[in-house]
Amino acid sequence: MRYKNIKTKNIISATEEFIATLPDANDYEVFVHDVGTSFEELKALKLIEVKTKADEYYNKYLSQFPLSEQETFKQRGSEAIAYKSDNTSLTPYIDASLPVNSTAEARAIEINSVYEKSLYIATLSGIARDARTQVENCTTIEELNSIQ
Repeated sequence: MRYKNIKTKNIISATEEFIATLPDANDYEVFVHDVGTSFEELKALKLIEVKTKADEYYNKYLSQFPLSEQETFKQRGSEAIAYKSDNTSLTPYIDASLPVNSTAEARAIEINSVYEKSLYIATLSGIARDARTQVENCTTIEELNSIQ
């Protein structure tokens, strides 16, 4: 979302939560656009808004996990997806995250957990991609404004 400081006239892209943390938060208002802003500029602004919202959802989801898990998540997710396709696939990162002497059942539960997390992130990514495509395909301001 874009915000305009009513005193300084500066315009920034930020989340509502970020604006709330500013000492002069009451001086900001949602900035739609200046009169005369071209349709292409409005589309570019909407793309920034869509990206910001997607990043917020993604970061909020990841924040519930320890940083150590986040740092290996892409690799572990790739392993889990490969394992679901072929149960002979190696899973060294997943195996390393398990306690020593873990059972096959514990390993299966961890693989399923990582797999489900990967699917959720893929879903978030797909939703963001679809929203970007909708913006890019807009031909009117009304279409653009209808995108949440």
